[in-house]
Amino acid sequence: MKRLDIALSEIHLCSRSKAKDLIVSGKVFVNQAKVITPSHMIKQDDCIEINQDTYEFVSRSGYKLLESLQSHAFSAVGKHCLDIGASTGGFTDCLLQFGAESVVALDVGTLQLDNKLREDPRVIVRENTNAKYMSPTDFPQPFDVVVMDVSFISIKVFFERIAPLLASQAQLFILIKPQFEVGPTHLNKHGIVKNQRVIQDCLQDFRLYFKQQGYQIKSIDPCSVLGRGGNQEYIAYLTYIREEFDAKTDHSKELHLD
Repeated sequence: MKRLDIALSEIHLCSRSKAKDLIVSGKVFVNQAKVITPSHMIKQDDCIEINQDTYEFVSRSGYKLLESLQSHAFSAVGKHCLDIGASTGGFTDCLLQFGAESVVALDVGTLQLDNKLREDPRVIVRENTNAKYMSPTDFPQPFDVVVMDVSFISIKVFFERIAPLLASQAQLFILIKPQFEVGPTHLNKHGIVKNQRVIQDCLQDFRLYFKQQGYQIKSIDPCSVLGRGGNQEYIAYLTYIREEFDAKTDHSKELHLD
């Protein structure tokens, strides 16, 4: 058991006085119930959330990631992170506010990252970089956390490049955008996927795909913040155990020996 204000300061890397202010102002929820007492005792598996209005990000995409991080009581404190498709930096900003030690902001474009992040010493900017060609030698250390938000292309184009970059017990938050996965025949004239059967088939395909790639699926949840144009998007929360993955790979190789 732990006091709510102490737990909040540890998870969100804020001072204890700041944590108390958030609690007494009614912005903190425990298991979806508002709690206004800083001394309220919580258990290790309790879900602590902060009202989204408390956070401000350089782009609206930050709120998509925020929702998932909060629902899983995630902390980035001390972790090395990779943001694939960083763009303006909404996901990068969110990770930093959750305590990340470093974030590599990688994007195929240039001069998109917000200056606030560009000047932050915790951010390593990798512009004009195609994630399709990533390799472990491109980065200073394995990543504890990977987030991805790419558009106009399937995430599968890049996904298989991620595993070699990961530390053991890495966590991934992958934004799935059905409008870029199902093909143009399933979009209406406004570019929106309306057929729920098509969307569910897309998500089921990803469940199978992630498992085949050696990841454990913790959840695939809809984002309350819709994509531009009104498309429903989803965040997949995955974990990766390097030792288990390597063991499966070695076993597969043994089965294919002549």
